[in-house]
Amino acid sequence: QEQHNLADSNSEKLRELQSLLKQITATPARGNASAERATVSPETEARLQSLGYVSGADQTKKVYTEADDPKTLVTLNARFTKALQESSTGQADQALTDLNAVLAARPDLEPARTSAANILLSQNRAAEAIALIARAPGGVGRSPELLAKLGAAERTAGNRPAAAKAYEQAIAAGSRDPDVYNDLDVICVEM
Repeated sequence: QEQHNLADSNSEKLRELQSLLKQITATPARGNASAERATVSPETEARLQSLGYVSGADQTKKVYTEADDPKTLVTLNARFTKALQESSTGQADQALTDLNAVLAARPDLEPARTSAANILLSQNRAAEAIALIARAPGGVGRSPELLAKLGAAERTAGNRPAAAKAYEQAIAAGSRDPDVYNDLDVICVEM
């Protein structure tokens, strides 16, 4: 297991590899889909999405930071796993504390956000769950998972029109979760 940054110990090799990396990234590879993106009409994109070929927005990161370092991610994953275990053994408050710590380090980690919202909903804290979901980086956007969780939170809060809208957006964003369809059906009958 790497304990120290080995790049610092061999600056000549580091420069050689950085130069090679620049050459590789400057030259588009043949057949590399990311080297040249085709544009499609919104109608075509919607049709492809409905058939399951694409989902959501382009998830490729443009900039990698220290937060993306595998050593950092391993630590966050361990805390996330601990929170899930705590939640399943009745330690909801501790799980929520751990999930909030994970979100403080990585606000873009959707599973941590939806897990924290689940705990809040199980404690009848729908308004807090709605606020937590709304704080997602870039908003709820086109994330089927966040939209579905927003629908559940709005439904729990008693706001059926907002819940129906969130569920409809989740489906439009590509959700195939049968609970989303079922909950939307129930809400429509109740309204």
